[in-house]
Amino acid sequence: MVSATLTAAPAPTQTLRDLIEDSACGMASADELHNALLTLETTMGWTLTKPTETEGA
Repeated sequence: MVSATLTAAPAPTQTLRDLIEDSACGMASADELHNALLTLETTMGWTLTKPTETEGA
């Protein structure tokens, strides 16, 4: 019998949570957080949010 180990990618929510924790230590950038949120919104089929720095531009 052959045993195959599949490593699933972390859930988008876990990825975002990890990045939030990393940002508290300065280890995650705003771009990384933005991309993780975009992935979560896309995966869940939610309306995409816009970063506040682009409002009024």
